[in-house]
Amino acid sequence: RDTSIYFLVDMDKIRFKLKKWVKRKNKRTFNFLKRIDYEVSRYFVGLEKYIIIQFIEYTVIFFIIGHPYYLLLGVLCSFTTIIPYFGGIATNIVASITAFIVSPALFVRTVITFFLLSSLDSYVINPHVYGKTNSIHPLITIFALFAGGIIFGLMGVLISFPLAIFVVTLLKFYKDDISEGLDKIKEGKKSEKSA
Repeated sequence: RDTSIYFLVDMDKIRFKLKKWVKRKNKRTFNFLKRIDYEVSRYFVGLEKYIIIQFIEYTVIFFIIGHPYYLLLGVLCSFTTIIPYFGGIATNIVASITAFIVSPALFVRTVITFFLLSSLDSYVINPHVYGKTNSIHPLITIFALFAGGIIFGLMGVLISFPLAIFVVTLLKFYKDDISEGLDKIKEGKKSEKSA
């Protein structure tokens, strides 16, 4: 516990010393770590923006349609944004159940609202915010979420998207090295067949 507090307090010093050490050891690895740091920080900047947008959007809209728990739903939606795609679904289910208990008319307004908001989020806001921060294909995101959830449970779901960013950046950064290695393997197999 004390170690984690130390890391949080001295994180900038640790990052600086690590960068300095890696830069001395291997320039290419240093450039790779710089790229990873850049991509992950861009993800978190986009996530912060999206959380704020989600909170404002859902709180205001649920207030307008007359949902008694509009503020709670806004907070819930903004926190569940950490889990891409599925966080919003969970919030909409909670909103629908609570609206159904209050009145059938509110339930209908809530269902219509979350269909409209889901479309707005999926096709306008989410691509606009994350499109400017990270270029990860949605299928990779969904696969990472499922794999993280199956392997590590809730913690896996939370770390799956940053980990997917890491893996995609790794593959892009070392793409030429991977291609060269595969070509050498193919050439080695051809020379074994001809010998």
